[in-house]
Amino acid sequence: MALTNFAQDVAPTIGLIDRALALNPGSVFGWFVSGWVRVVAGDTDGAIADFATADRLDPRSPRRAFRLTGVGIAHFLARRLDEAAVTLLASMQLLPSYVTNYYYLAACYAHMGWNDRAREKFRQLTTLTPPMSDPPVIKPQPPEQRAFFLAGYRLALQTMPDPQTTAEDCSADADH
Repeated sequence: MALTNFAQDVAPTIGLIDRALALNPGSVFGWFVSGWVRVVAGDTDGAIADFATADRLDPRSPRRAFRLTGVGIAHFLARRLDEAAVTLLASMQLLPSYVTNYYYLAACYAHMGWNDRAREKFRQLTTLTPPMSDPPVIKPQPPEQRAFFLAGYRLALQTMPDPQTTAEDCSADADH
């Protein structure tokens, strides 16, 4: 997976993974890595299929939360926001400290227009890590997918009250 962090072109990495899986189709870790590399490559449906294969091979894996995150991100990038939200929430239940879920779920809720939920996920995120204008999650994505994530993330960021705003002002501005 480290190869996907250094280059925009993940095609050679996909070729290596496909070859490895042809030699050992029962490799849970191979399918797991393939799912993440395909998320980075923008192949959302391929990623979901690979994560599903890993899940069928080892449904009780300690990596299950990370697989669910990958599936949730793939749905998000494919703009299947309802499915993304459900899957990211399932991952959060298994691994509540994994901040990637909060980034994507806040962005997802913001794109859905669910400002209260986006605000809450962003607030939870800030208890785990300082907020950033350009978070370091899956940076080598195709530009249009990265832009979709950042647009949602920035919408979620805008739902946060100004630190100078009082609690009374925040409750008056709450969505209904």
